[in-house]
Amino acid sequence: MKKFLYFICAFLTSTQFSWAAIQTIEPDNYASGADIIYSGVTLEMRNYQIPFTIPVMSVELGANYSSTGVRNFGGGFYDGQQFVALFEKPISYFAIDVINDDLGLGSDSAILAAYDINGSSLGYSDWVTIPATPWPGFKTVSFSGSGIARIEVISFEWIQLDNLQFSEAPINAIPEPSLGGLLAIGLSALGLRFRQRKSRGLPRTA
Repeated sequence: MKKFLYFICAFLTSTQFSWAAIQTIEPDNYASGADIIYSGVTLEMRNYQIPFTIPVMSVELGANYSSTGVRNFGGGFYDGQQFVALFEKPISYFAIDVINDDLGLGSDSAILAAYDINGSSLGYSDWVTIPATPWPGFKTVSFSGSGIARIEVISFEWIQLDNLQFSEAPINAIPEPSLGGLLAIGLSALGLRFRQRKSRGLPRTA
């Protein structure tokens, strides 16, 4: 049994769980109207038509305008006004939920632009489009790559944003063992132990 426990401990120590590497910034964790402050991350609302930059606040608009809870980032962004995330340490994965803001009357879409610490482009995500119906509705847009220092959410419609997730480590490089996999390993180890005891003529123990 000691060998079995040592085996499981070694397995868990050498294996990183993907959820442990992902960090989440959730507007519902902040009071409505409060600036969203998160260690190592700066969230900005940048207006390019009348140039100004302000911190992103948590805004309560209700469940129809959020993917989780009742609050979202900034209460909405539109063409010429962008959501920008700046990271002190470069990241490798970014995702955010884009919520349709058109009351079921039209579709909304968005794309991510990624930049490194020098402001050089790292590329774009795929466009995501949230159809008019069913409403309310949302989709997650994401980008993966090394050395991400800034993300901009670009849209030509009015959109709502919620549930930001990011990771410094590449998501596809972090194995996530399933419960079934762990159970199979445990049963295999127990079966091996039983066969060893049987081959030695030892009585079976509970």
